[in-house]
Amino acid sequence: MLLSDPDGDPDPEPSMGPHPSPVPHRFEADAAPDRAPALPILPTPQPAHAPDGLEIRHIGTGEALYATRAFAAGEPIFTFDHISWRPRRDRYTVQTPDGQHLYDPILARVAHACDPNGRPSFRLMALVARRDIAPGALISFDYLTTEAEIADPFDCRCGAPACRRRIDTAMAQAVAAALAAEPHPTPTCAGERT
Repeated sequence: MLLSDPDGDPDPEPSMGPHPSPVPHRFEADAAPDRAPALPILPTPQPAHAPDGLEIRHIGTGEALYATRAFAAGEPIFTFDHISWRPRRDRYTVQTPDGQHLYDPILARVAHACDPNGRPSFRLMALVARRDIAPGALISFDYLTTEAEIADPFDCRCGAPACRRRIDTAMAQAVAAALAAEPHPTPTCAGERT
């Protein structure tokens, strides 16, 4: 989940160049708050508001997505409706199974958790509930289930019993190896593997 700085002050929005509105923080970044992403952020469609059943809240490190209604396990939470593709990974993209880097402004606001309540489905092009989600819950997914490398490593403070503590490329590679070694992939939405 997203947290404020140790001194409690919110991070200032990074300089994003020609982008008409700031792109939200996606990670509990321990990097310098004034460091811009490696790629220039190109103008992309920005939703006027969160999809039905969700709200965007401003928190100490930027913005995060919260449920305003209940979602049942297996139910799509939202679809990726404002997609753009980037040539390389950055702190706001999600890597697809074929290695491309997808940016969606709502997905960019989803927090990381080691035991998340959501997961991206690239077959459905949606974030799907992994378990029942109550109103008021922070929406999250495990960034290590999609990324081969982590653009901006960070310390995780999700509070899960099996929290991995450090979210970085070495941990992403370890998770990928563990998933590849599973003899029978865990079935997910319509039999799709995460």
